[in-house]
Amino acid sequence: MLKHDQIPPISKILIGVFVLCTWFAGSCSSAPAAPTPTPTVPVLPATVTAAALEGFYATQQANYQATIEARATASPFPTARPATLVQGEPSSARGQREGLILEVHLPKDTYIAGEGGLAELTIRNEGPETVFINGSGDDLASLDLLDERGRRPDVWPLSFGRYMSRPPYLQKLAPGDLLTKTLQFQIPLLKQNLPSRLYLWVETRFSRPAVDNPEGPDNLWLRLEAGPVKLNITPPDSSNYLRVNWQVDRHEWHLSVKGAYGKVPSGQFWGEVSVASPNSLCVGPLRGEQPQPGEWADSWKDCSLSDNAQVIAGGWIATEGYVTEEFSSTLPGEGDASQMLGLSAPELKQEDYSSVKDAQAAVDFPIFALSPLPSGSTLENVHIEKCCGKEITSTFVEQQVKLNDGNWIALTETVFSPTYENAGWGVARYEWEALQADVHDQTSYAIQRFNWWYLDWKVGDITLELRAPTAEFSLTELLALARQLPVQ
Repeated sequence: MLKHDQIPPISKILIGVFVLCTWFAGSCSSAPAAPTPTPTVPVLPATVTAAALEGFYATQQANYQATIEARATASPFPTARPATLVQGEPSSARGQREGLILEVHLPKDTYIAGEGGLAELTIRNEGPETVFINGSGDDLASLDLLDERGRRPDVWPLSFGRYMSRPPYLQKLAPGDLLTKTLQFQIPLLKQNLPSRLYLWVETRFSRPAVDNPEGPDNLWLRLEAGPVKLNITPPDSSNYLRVNWQVDRHEWHLSVKGAYGKVPSGQFWGEVSVASPNSLCVGPLRGEQPQPGEWADSWKDCSLSDNAQVIAGGWIATEGYVTEEFSSTLPGEGDASQMLGLSAPELKQEDYSSVKDAQAAVDFPIFALSPLPSGSTLENVHIEKCCGKEITSTFVEQQVKLNDGNWIALTETVFSPTYENAGWGVARYEWEALQADVHDQTSYAIQRFNWWYLDWKVGDITLELRAPTAEFSLTELLALARQLPVQ
């Protein structure tokens, strides 16, 4: 179980007492406030300045970066082979770059709306050189569900620890070695405007050994993906719902689960059981399985819950063939435990418009109409999201265009206030293998990811990203579409 001692950044609320702990072994205590160290100023000779010293290290780092980039340019890692896909029961996808192989296996390819799933992942190194796996940043790989428009569904259920940072993931993978992991994914609820088909992708990141230290990565991270596994989504019926009995106080909790007809499902369960108070947050997986099937129980002994503070406790539970079920309870007391979950933050504002003209009235920057549209296509929607902090706000505008063959393209604009140099960039900007081209006298960055093109560039403080299916557009056609936008 992980514990967190910081309120989510979005809430911007200061608190006086924090809890610091990691709950893997089951021990935790409140940490005393650390004294603020008195800053010391080094005494430097008159001919040496701190800025010069910083410049020396900056030059050294720049030279090292140039060295590893020169190596990557002179000896690029082989590009990906075509993916191998298997649909049905079971289903799988395999991606490969030279001897590095990424596989994902699912027990089936049909799920009910709201059902959770388990995916078995394997990364094998059958190549001649050692690589380092960074995965998704904090796990072996990431699982992504996309709809036919290339959009990710809203995250559900929400974890108590969604604002918590996790330890970085890094594994050395020598020739002949393999890594395995079971990852969870979640089909959205039917009420989330769920389509009848979703596409599951798996992606990991890797790098070569460092030039001066073969026991560490060179930090030029490359991508390897596998997919898509096509998932057919069907509506649940009354037999697909769980009955959850959740009991909790400030000392312990008990959870029991049965199926719709009173029997405990026979499959594997997984989920989360967590608790928050105004100054602490404990997040952990489903645990404490009891001898009686379908029951779990444990104490809060490691969570530092005071007797007079408000407490929010809950989580979610999933098993194959059933809609994932959330549960929670609030124990009254002093303070506001919802601050630790980001529940007191301003809500995201979303609006949809049928035309660019109508959408333009809702924002204070120009919306660059995606026109002229490809022959036979129609503008289906202009979606605007505004969020939401006191110090930094962001506005996101997406035009969605349906092509005459049923495929989709989208143009997004992102604006931050106040703006800063790296604000709003899309997925392609910082990819080492991104292709560069000129769009409106600005450098643009293009990558292929999950069978979509992503093209990023800026116009003043506005970041634009054009997304189009690789099966429909070449890079040349994508750039032509971007260059014809009425941008002044």
